[in-house]
Amino acid sequence: VAEQVGAKVPAEFDKIGPVVADLNTRLGLSGDVLETVASQYLEAGRILGEDVDVRATSAAFSAFKIEGDAVVGAMDSMFQVSQATGLGMNDLAKQVQANAPAMQNLGFSFEETTALVGQLDKAGLESTATLNAMSKGLVNLAKDGEEPQEAFRRVTGEIDALIARGDVAGAIDLASGIFGTRAANQFVGAVQSGTLELDNLVGSLGATEDTILGVGKDTADFAESWQLVKNNALLA
Repeated sequence: VAEQVGAKVPAEFDKIGPVVADLNTRLGLSGDVLETVASQYLEAGRILGEDVDVRATSAAFSAFKIEGDAVVGAMDSMFQVSQATGLGMNDLAKQVQANAPAMQNLGFSFEETTALVGQLDKAGLESTATLNAMSKGLVNLAKDGEEPQEAFRRVTGEIDALIARGDVAGAIDLASGIFGTRAANQFVGAVQSGTLELDNLVGSLGATEDTILGVGKDTADFAESWQLVKNNALLA
């Protein structure tokens, strides 16, 4: 698989090998899927100027039970959010993984959670604090016997309505009763900025539909082309 990746991706074999091995170990990928995903990791690292951490990203995928072919789409999704927000894929993955249980209970998919983390960071809000508040809010809402996802959307809608009427103090007061005083301002700020547009989290991000491998091909220059020549010469 490493040889097949090296024939198509402009990276040195001593860098390709560990990525292939780690993806096989961490996600159980093999064959064509392993080849594609390894290519994505290497090309994303080249494009973004930062090696993509297999451990951090694979942990995020596993937390949302993403496996096999689905990893290809998940990688492109993270890449698109990173491009749209400026938040690195490694930081994105760590925050997605850390908040996965609560976000899934609130009804958020992997793509929505990734978009939300990126949106919060881009809006200048402390994403960790806001997501922690949402996690704690989940516990408080569950005590009332209401389904977490329904309760969360209801409360967010009520806060949004108060903000729309100009009653920011009332919105903060309502949020304080669920998310705690310290986190209320963060949560209300997220609603005010439009970051918590729950019905269209992914669409509101304004991300492109670029794929990692597509951008990699479009941005390859002479150095990348020469690396491929060298790789194929070594293979021959």
